[in-house]
Amino acid sequence: MSLTKNQKLMFIASFMTWLQTYIVYKFFFRLSLVSLGEEILIVINSIGPILLIYESIYFLKPSKRSFAIIGVSALFSVIMIANTLFYKFYDDIMTLPILLQMDNTGGLGSSVMNLIDFKVLFLIMNLPILMVANRRLKDSTKGTPHFYKKYFISMIGAYLLTFGLSYLSGLPMFNVPYNREVMIKTLGIYQYGLYDIYLSLTTPIDYALAENNEFIEVSNYVKSNQINPNSELFGVAKDQNIIVISLESLQEFAINLEVNGEEVTPFLNQFIQECYYFNNFYQQTSQGKTSDAEFITENSLYAADRGSAFYAKSQNQYESLASILKGQGYYTAVFHANEKEFWNRETMYEALGFDHFFDESAFLVNEENSFGWGLTDEAFFEQTLDYLKGLPQPFYAKLLTLTNHYPFEIPEQYQYISPGETNNEIVNHYITTVRYLDEALKSFITNLKESGLYDNTIIVMYGDHYGLSESYYEDLAILLQEEEITLNRHLDLQRVPFIIHLPNQEEGEVVSTVSGQIDMKPTLLNLVGLPVNAYINFGQDLFAADRRELIVLRDGSFIGSEYRYADSTCLRSDSGELVDQSFCESLEKVAVQDLYYSDLILNKDLLRFQ
Repeated sequence: MSLTKNQKLMFIASFMTWLQTYIVYKFFFRLSLVSLGEEILIVINSIGPILLIYESIYFLKPSKRSFAIIGVSALFSVIMIANTLFYKFYDDIMTLPILLQMDNTGGLGSSVMNLIDFKVLFLIMNLPILMVANRRLKDSTKGTPHFYKKYFISMIGAYLLTFGLSYLSGLPMFNVPYNREVMIKTLGIYQYGLYDIYLSLTTPIDYALAENNEFIEVSNYVKSNQINPNSELFGVAKDQNIIVISLESLQEFAINLEVNGEEVTPFLNQFIQECYYFNNFYQQTSQGKTSDAEFITENSLYAADRGSAFYAKSQNQYESLASILKGQGYYTAVFHANEKEFWNRETMYEALGFDHFFDESAFLVNEENSFGWGLTDEAFFEQTLDYLKGLPQPFYAKLLTLTNHYPFEIPEQYQYISPGETNNEIVNHYITTVRYLDEALKSFITNLKESGLYDNTIIVMYGDHYGLSESYYEDLAILLQEEEITLNRHLDLQRVPFIIHLPNQEEGEVVSTVSGQIDMKPTLLNLVGLPVNAYINFGQDLFAADRRELIVLRDGSFIGSEYRYADSTCLRSDSGELVDQSFCESLEKVAVQDLYYSDLILNKDLLRFQ
């Protein structure tokens, strides 16, 4: 077979892109492949879009094709590198809304550098190979007739084979865009990218075509799931101040954990003994991480299916906790020593009904009181308390911490505990920054008591999202002295601390009901004496006797009191034993409905029809 130089180069480039993509799927991503069909799918699902993109080069002049082939190959490498780095921390692939939020990467320098490893070198090795091939390959004056026709037929065949096998495997292709693991298995990252663009283009149309009947449908669904909140605690903290503290990257496993005989959270271990401590409370964030946690807790809605609601949905109308409390005479404020544009917070806080946002400019930040991501938590709490003393009462104040942030770098003078002793520095130093956060909280609570605010304030603390992703499970298992992190244990690791301290509360209680961030808003509304069921909430009062013990995660996974579901696998909640999918079917339907109706509210801004 005689090929022209450009045909040979295109064949090499296509093969290398396919091989690198398969390696990414198989070894860089952590896909749960439960059947032979899924194994085959990740081999073939990238062939169609790869051939399609390279095929487009045919329409260029022959003299420009070799450079275009190398350029297209470089583009594929960039896509693979971006997704590999993103996946390492987020356990997810990039979407168009995330790409449009690139201005949020301003403070991510050290975080990104810690994600880069040998994988990047593997994903750019195609470029020098193609450059050498371009110089050394010899041209054939004749070439192979109908080369591009055969190339096109191969592309069509790859698409048909992919779609056919997806159908036979029973995998949904387009109706669960929020479950991007399924999307990778069926469409692959390139085809999903095109589908993602389609979703982004149709979103404004969905907004424009939204109708009042859709809001009525959602409202009826929410009402059908409403329960009576705890009547004994109704209004127990009426007209009291509320301080909600977002604990950056704090996971529940750190509570009561000892490393080398030292407590990682000595203050919190003691403090929860006089609080309501929810030890079976789950983070439900997605691609927006901290901003998602804020969104979920404020609105009792699920996070956006793609990107961050803080960035993409800041023009929507909301029935947020802040806006409701503001309507009841509360002064509402947020304290966060970061840039006001980060995650579009300035705009979103206004939409959520906050009176004032104390951003980085409101704090004294210098070399002595800052490192890593900025102002230390101790300095942040100290300066925030000065502001809290001057706020009109009652107030609702939300405080966002910073120091315990990936990659968990902390100077020695702030290390109150020795690092862990695993093979990974990220895991080792996570312990030191958690310990620092604990010490900062101790100082804040002590000073809050001295200020006189402690006795008339509800104090709420919640972990915003995981700190250590699946990429670090091997070393996390060493830290926790466990053999491995199983799927069941992975779901356990989605737990984050949730703490409520009521004014004058002296005795604590551990509450083990299955719960999540979506439950914070209705719980606080009940405590301050406001009618929970008068508002749209997908969560329920945490103290209610007959609450639904089911927490839905953004990718469609869920945790119930008896069964839990993730990676197309149904497990018993108590033992982690694998059981037949039929045990999870009814709960899965509820999870899908919850996400569907919440997405309707968010994507179509249905609360404007109230």
